[in-house]
Amino acid sequence: MRTFILVTLLSVLMHAEDIRFPDDAGVIDVTQAPYGAVGDGVSDCTAAIQKALADNVSGNRIIYFPNGIYLVSDTLRWGSRKDGKGKTESGSAWKRTIFQGQSRDGVVLKLADGTAGFGDAAAPKSVIWTGLKPAQRFRNSVRNLSVDVGNNPGAIAIQYNTSNQGTLHHVTVRGQGAIGLDLSYTNEIGPLLALDCVVEGFATGVKIGGTVNSMTFDGLELRGQSRVGMETQSQVVTIRGLRSVNSVPALISYSGVVTLLEADCSGGAADAAAVVNAGAMFVRDMAVAGYAHAIRHQPKEGDEQLVAGPVTEWTDTAPFQLFDGKAVSLRLPIEDCPILPYGPLETWANPLTFGAMGDGKNDDTAAIQQAIDSGARTVYLPAGKSFLVLGEVELRGALERVIGCESRIKGDGTFVLVDGAPETVVVERIECEGGFGLVHRAKRNLAVRNMMIGRIIGEGTGKLFVDDVSNHNHGQIKHLPMSILRLTNPRIRCWARQVNPEPTTGPKILVQGATLWLLGYKTESSNTTLFVDGGKVEVLGAHVYAQGPVKQLPCVVIRDGGQVSLAGFRQYSFKNTMFEDFIEETRGSKTRMLPRGQASGHGLVNWVSLFVAESRDQAGRAGEVRDQPSQISWRLQGKPLSVDATTGAVAASGVRKVSLPVAADASIRKQEAQANNGGGARLALKSTDYSCNKIYLQFDLSRRGDRAVTAAELVLQVANDKLDADENINVFVLGNGAKPWDEASINWDNAPGNNLESKGGPYAVDKHWRGGVIHKQAYFAGTMTVRTQDAGRAVRFGSARLAQVVDEDFDGQVTVVLTGHDSAKDNNLVFISREGGTAPTLDLALEKR
Repeated sequence: MRTFILVTLLSVLMHAEDIRFPDDAGVIDVTQAPYGAVGDGVSDCTAAIQKALADNVSGNRIIYFPNGIYLVSDTLRWGSRKDGKGKTESGSAWKRTIFQGQSRDGVVLKLADGTAGFGDAAAPKSVIWTGLKPAQRFRNSVRNLSVDVGNNPGAIAIQYNTSNQGTLHHVTVRGQGAIGLDLSYTNEIGPLLALDCVVEGFATGVKIGGTVNSMTFDGLELRGQSRVGMETQSQVVTIRGLRSVNSVPALISYSGVVTLLEADCSGGAADAAAVVNAGAMFVRDMAVAGYAHAIRHQPKEGDEQLVAGPVTEWTDTAPFQLFDGKAVSLRLPIEDCPILPYGPLETWANPLTFGAMGDGKNDDTAAIQQAIDSGARTVYLPAGKSFLVLGEVELRGALERVIGCESRIKGDGTFVLVDGAPETVVVERIECEGGFGLVHRAKRNLAVRNMMIGRIIGEGTGKLFVDDVSNHNHGQIKHLPMSILRLTNPRIRCWARQVNPEPTTGPKILVQGATLWLLGYKTESSNTTLFVDGGKVEVLGAHVYAQGPVKQLPCVVIRDGGQVSLAGFRQYSFKNTMFEDFIEETRGSKTRMLPRGQASGHGLVNWVSLFVAESRDQAGRAGEVRDQPSQISWRLQGKPLSVDATTGAVAASGVRKVSLPVAADASIRKQEAQANNGGGARLALKSTDYSCNKIYLQFDLSRRGDRAVTAAELVLQVANDKLDADENINVFVLGNGAKPWDEASINWDNAPGNNLESKGGPYAVDKHWRGGVIHKQAYFAGTMTVRTQDAGRAVRFGSARLAQVVDEDFDGQVTVVLTGHDSAKDNNLVFISREGGTAPTLDLALEKR
């Protein structure tokens, strides 16, 4: 079903494509002087297009094709310069060049059948050639066009090479040729993102080779190949949304690390497998039709495993874990980066008309802000300019897009997303120098695409999308946090595809309680690549190029209950400068390591086809939290905060405390199942063989706004004048979607989450029926102890789990349920209700802005 929806959506988008730029955007139109290409399908445009390439070597220039059929007769080669001896200057060659069509269906670069030089399949030749190694081919892209090689057996549609940041974006290649997309003709290709590409025909649809630097595909359609749909060797390759209609294998992996998600392979042969694998592989949600097998795994001669389809989840080796838990991938919900149509050009604004200089020397911050505040929907930064941003620019008002036209931004300033009219704002196609960054500080969504940038910081609550983004080595800028992604608001959710951070001060990606889904990840240097301090993180496909002096740091760090799965995660080094500690995971007071020697591989390469840090079951077990000290320790962005239990004063800046009085409270009693006790002055808690009372407390969370909850504490006034012994209480929190209840009608039979039959269930410490809650609706927050000296006093309970559940609640109310813990005691603990004059409260520490 997903594949059908995806194909239908792409069909709509292809017909809706109409990519245009203003006349002063610095875009090179091949049909205009001095080039004069004619897209009539008859005129040979080779010389005109090649001149445009030669005139704009490494210039961050868009070579633009209006709709038309452009006949070519020779290879279109990315430009280079010569040194004094006539040799190619490799350092400045074959980079920062973008082929851009007006639309995928409307722009066709075409070879006539039988074109000279393209007839020998043994010595194939490409229509588009984008440069050789080493890995310096920054920002090369081919976007929104088609290449038709006709009937030319020796033709390759595109030999594509980019480094760090670059994309094949909405590209179709077709014809009877040798290779559709050749990503093997030179080494050190990537990292790159191929987004929504189609390959029709050819002997080999996609060919991948080389040991570095990783390739990510999302939305790849293969049809009618005669030898293989896709083949790969040695690389780290991540593929989501593969749709293959072929009689030959859809994918052959000879070696390397492959992550394959949501594939749909049909056609096939009754004696063949859709996927043939001899390397490391992770496969999830694969549909197969027509093939005898979904996967034929043959790691060595004579050792074969046949896997039938459909495939829910499969790895070539058993998953790695450091603690107990479910050994399956996290399966976070997936959302694609929004695609906004290019709006009418009359709604675009150029900061140069508002006084910007674009010379990289004069501060353009104010002029860019004026362009945004002019009411424009799109603000564009013309190519060939360098805009200096030293201050803060707010993305606000009617703005929905900032597009760089492949221009540059210099300086250590920021673009800050604040709330405004459009649901989503896109910032794209800019190369940034220095520490320039983007800050998400809003309830709405931010999409960041096709950029080199210093840092992206998630402080808001809206969604964050990151596609094809890299940063350079900016570790020398000591006053800036140089992680490419810093997700500091636990409520933010981020979806990213092909991210390449290279700072030498880290960690490169920092997640503090947030949610991150990452498809395709490449890093360099030897500081920590991923630091998870709580939250949920799923990485699907990663190449860690460990180089430079090895620091005594783990490659991946997981702390504070973080839920993490890493699929197709490889580290590689030319000089054996490897992370000795591949993964470090801390649960409670225990820290465990996965040394590289225990991972798969050896020598210069190590990998895990799947690693899982699964804490969902562990977090719900009763009895794990038994601490409510008078001076509690709360956390803000990983740092402890001291909060005085009597005054509520927070001994740190950056937070504010909100005390929420209970909105509804009641006792429910099993012996009087239909009786309502919501209006009384006392809240009774009993747990004996002949009597059972539970307490329900409902809190309105509207006063928290959109701020992250960094700590939560329940406060109750004990009504008992005397306590004969200490009393233990189970504290549960009902999650999102729990049925709301009314104080005037709640009882034992209708109370949400109340377990009427089971003797306790998994959340009752003593497994007795009196402690039972419905485990699918409740989270166990910990055990609260009321001591004999607490009679007549206020008692407090706080835990990280309580704060987490409250923070993740989005329906505006939360219910806390208190149950007896010690069934052997004839306990009778009573608290004062809101009608009794001292209402229970829920105290929250909120991130201050």
